[in-house]
Amino acid sequence: MNINLEKAISQANSIREISDYTEVKPTLKDFSETVYYYDDENAKPSADLKENENYLGLMDYLADAHNVVSAVMTANFSDEKEEKVDDFISSISDTETDLLTYLDNFVNDDTSYADFRTYLLEDFENVQAFALQMMNGYFHNNFIHYLKKIG
Repeated sequence: MNINLEKAISQANSIREISDYTEVKPTLKDFSETVYYYDDENAKPSADLKENENYLGLMDYLADAHNVVSAVMTANFSDEKEEKVDDFISSISDTETDLLTYLDNFVNDDTSYADFRTYLLEDFENVQAFALQMMNGYFHNNFIHYLKKIG
């Protein structure tokens, strides 16, 4: 295994501590480089990781984290909050970890909102605030979970 787990765990923990959305992209990029997410000829995961279920799980959550960051950028092209939320939801509909099902279940089980869209519109100032919460909680927890299983 060629991942520096100590560094990766430290970077994943820094994702939990982000308090300003502008810090998400560079922090996620650094973490992605450490765990060989990018297809870089000079920085690839070792052969044992390429077939490791836990590494593949980590890559799925990392792909979805990048998808959320991209969805925030896409949503920002809209003018109104409702359009931004609709664009965001549409952009995260195709995920590796079935993110929308998780979010629907969370909203149904842990909130009084009728659906995920209403939850976003009423509980968050904007999609960046929601994405930051996802990075601090959902993604951080799953990154740590899979890193510990790899190690």
